[in-house]
Formats: sequence, C-alpha cells, structure tokens
Amino acid sequence: MMSCQVSLYPLGTKDYEKIVLEAVKNLPQEGVEVDLTPMSTLLRGEDDKVWEAVKAIYKTGKHFGDMAMVITVAHRGGMKCKNEA
Repeated sequence: MMSCQVSLYPLGTKDYEKIVLEAVKNLPQEGVEVDLTPMSTLLRGEDDKVWEAVKAIYKTGKHFGDMAMVITVAHRGGMKCKNEA
C-alpha cells in the first residue's frame, strides 16, 4: 500500500485555484482514496493506481502552463484504505 502527499503549484497565474481543482477533478475515480487538504492532496492505494493519480495531476498542471509539483511518497506495509477496513 502506498500513500502520497501531492502539492501542485501553478506558476505565474492568478487562476491557481481553478487549475488545482481541475487537477483533482481529473483524478481516477477507482482504486485510489483521495483526501483534500488546504495545502495538498493525499492519495492512498495500490502503487500503480497512486502513480496513475500523480501522473494525472502532473498532466493537468502542465496543460495550463508553468507549474511546480511536490510529492512525498511512503510505503506502509499492512496499511489499508478506509474503504477496505
């Protein structure tokens, strides 16, 4: 089980909130547990599914122009998503 904290920072635009919300909207709908916080998005699930979600955030961010993305990745053996508990 993988968990990942992702922060997307659109650069050079005042419409950053719109871009971040669009990135969250484009996340895969299955296989990843998503928690939104004011400063980041938390993703949990099987490795491949979480990486797909990270890639989706990256693609949306770069579609709108310059951006920075910060990710923190952790592997926690035995951890289960809320919907698997």
